[in-house]
Amino acid sequence: MSTNSEPQARVPVVIARYRFAAVLGLVYLGLSSITRLALLLFHPDWLVTSTLAVVVSLLHGLAFDLLACGWWLLPWVLYLTLVPQRWFDSGWQRRLLVAGAGAIFFTWLFIATAEIFFFAEFDGRFNFVA
Repeated sequence: MSTNSEPQARVPVVIARYRFAAVLGLVYLGLSSITRLALLLFHPDWLVTSTLAVVVSLLHGLAFDLLACGWWLLPWVLYLTLVPQRWFDSGWQRRLLVAGAGAIFFTWLFIATAEIFFFAEFDGRFNFVA
């Protein structure tokens, strides 16, 4: 009987383990969307030319953000997958995750702010490849 209840009891533990990465991903997508909408404010004439083009552009941006979010979260998911449960439950590990999340969040804020100033100066977004 206990074998039937064990898999059901473990599901919330697995979900709890990756909840931190999911919240980080939602924060990234939210910040990226806010940045993209703020960039639209610099050129409100774009909204008058073609609303459909703006919507398509925003959807392409969301697709790019989902891909970038996957790359940002890959180290987090790997760490959360490989860390033993006793480490995951410890206080030092939680402080490490919060400190890492703080560092990555301020990195994202810096990038968003830099993009806005870069866009205002050069009338285009960052070229991350270059």
